[in-house]
Amino acid sequence: MIDYIKSLNWIDYFYYCLVEPRKLIKLITSEERKPFIPGVLIILSVSFIEILTISLLGKENSFFYYKISYGLILTFIVIQIQIVIFAGLIDLLFQLRGYNGNIKNLINLFNFSLFPRTLLLPLVFIFEVLNFAPIFFYILFSMFLFIWQALIVIQGISEMNRRSFAESVIFYLFPFFFIGVIIIFSSTLIIINIVGFITSV
Repeated sequence: MIDYIKSLNWIDYFYYCLVEPRKLIKLITSEERKPFIPGVLIILSVSFIEILTISLLGKENSFFYYKISYGLILTFIVIQIQIVIFAGLIDLLFQLRGYNGNIKNLINLFNFSLFPRTLLLPLVFIFEVLNFAPIFFYILFSMFLFIWQALIVIQGISEMNRRSFAESVIFYLFPFFFIGVIIIFSSTLIIINIVGFITSV
């Protein structure tokens, strides 16, 4: 681990993540590289920064120590589960379309795509210090960084299977559509059952 840090090979991931996502996916798919550890560290950093940023926007009490410990672990697990689900659904669509899928590479791609979110805290902190609509800018920067994250994933998907940008957008949006349909269908069934229970009493 220490030798890996001293090699500075991990810096390439962060550099290409910010400036050239198509080269990032080439690093991830390279057998000579080990992207898993830097990717997990990004998720951990983003979880920590999300908690600090939200805490910055309000008044804190002793519960802050729970958020920064247990909350950090929970946030990390939730984000990683979301990434695994999204990567799995995109990989499923790859397989259905007859393309070469690789859920491991997709998970690493999603992990690195979150790296721009580490900029959220310093950006929001500026407006919190100035006391100039920090909540508004938190939402604004969150949306901007989400779009940036999406562009990293879309370009990575495009490079993985040599697909057009437009088709890669469809691959990226598929998990949102799939999960959305399940939520709507499940909510409808729950409402029907509740109404049926109430009317039968």
